[in-house]
Amino acid sequence: MNPTIPMSQIKLIIDKLANNCSVDFHALKKLLKENIESQRKAAMDDQTFQEELCEKVKTHINEWDNEFGQVYLKDVLKIPQHLGIPVQNILEKKYLTPVSIGETLSEYIIGQDEYVSKLSLAFYMHLLRSYYAEDHVNMPQSNLLVYGPTGSGKTYAIQVLSKLFGIPFGIVNCNSLVKEGIVGQSSSSVFTEIYKKNNNSVASVERSVILFDEFDKISDESVRNEILSIIDDDGKVFFNDNHGNRNFDSIQISTRGIMFVFTGVFDVLRRSVEKRLNISSLGFSAPSNAKKDFCFYEHVTLDDFKSANLKPEMLGRIREIAYVRGHTEETIAQILMNSAGSPLLSYKNYFEQHGISLSIDEDGVKAIAKLAVEKQLGARGLKTMLWQLLSDEMADVTDKRDIVINPEFITTKKY
Repeated sequence: MNPTIPMSQIKLIIDKLANNCSVDFHALKKLLKENIESQRKAAMDDQTFQEELCEKVKTHINEWDNEFGQVYLKDVLKIPQHLGIPVQNILEKKYLTPVSIGETLSEYIIGQDEYVSKLSLAFYMHLLRSYYAEDHVNMPQSNLLVYGPTGSGKTYAIQVLSKLFGIPFGIVNCNSLVKEGIVGQSSSSVFTEIYKKNNNSVASVERSVILFDEFDKISDESVRNEILSIIDDDGKVFFNDNHGNRNFDSIQISTRGIMFVFTGVFDVLRRSVEKRLNISSLGFSAPSNAKKDFCFYEHVTLDDFKSANLKPEMLGRIREIAYVRGHTEETIAQILMNSAGSPLLSYKNYFEQHGISLSIDEDGVKAIAKLAVEKQLGARGLKTMLWQLLSDEMADVTDKRDIVINPEFITTKKY
């Protein structure tokens, strides 16, 4: 859907494609790409043009809706990505539902239906409070606690949504947090990061999404208390306007409009779950592998997090918990081949820019997926694996050739 081309012209193109099998699709794709790129550059350089383009886009979307049927949210979101215009300037509320957000996220996140569903609802609530605050007064905060094995997509899913919807996003590495006033990263440092990345906009900070990663690794009680005060329903926080500024109370914001997400492996929950379910006394010796196959994550309740030293006050400010499953060979393979965020796409693009074809056959996909699971790399490790497999080929871009990733190719790399 190209909003820079008149609807009448789009109809002519569609009719021509329907009646002419000899259309040069490569040339057409190149023409459309050049058209979009020229419009994107113009929008970036001229504020007035950008505003006119946004109005044109909204008109185009409504025309498309009338002429060809329902426009899906995932298609609407591709337009600002291509044109470099703010998504909130063109996105009408009628396209937003928890389901439509989930459908969009599912193009990137594979094999995590429960997480996608719960995150989509929480993010929908946050969008209503961020984009349409005047129509949705006193909406509840949608704080989320996400747990599961490393490399399963806990952080990536939130990064995807924040980028697609233009929501400011920050990550706090809880493993390195120190209490306020001590040299090092404090819980308020993330607010400075978001502030600086968004043109010193306080409003951007107050509608951001902040993720506390490795939340289960916090050992300092004072740090936990600082976070608790930040996420309070009427929370306030002071932060520096610049990392070099030692005036610690330079800017004050309300955290009421911020969505907080807490993620971690939380393997400490195993003991609590097994004790609650009386696992040890149920005779897991028959069959002998029953306890090995038991996945405690699937039985976690909110109360179990008390064993992870989370105070009732903290749990009371979390609206939902979501389990993110570890990846199997099947889901790794689907990520490679079907995810809109597949790491394979960037390598294909690299070789395409140098006139080289990169492809992967079915057995190659299975071989990579098997290696990823055996080495416990998770989805995150696919990028490193592909780099190591293809680094020699990437270094030689003078030989125009077809590269096929198959089991034989992987064996020669001795990964």
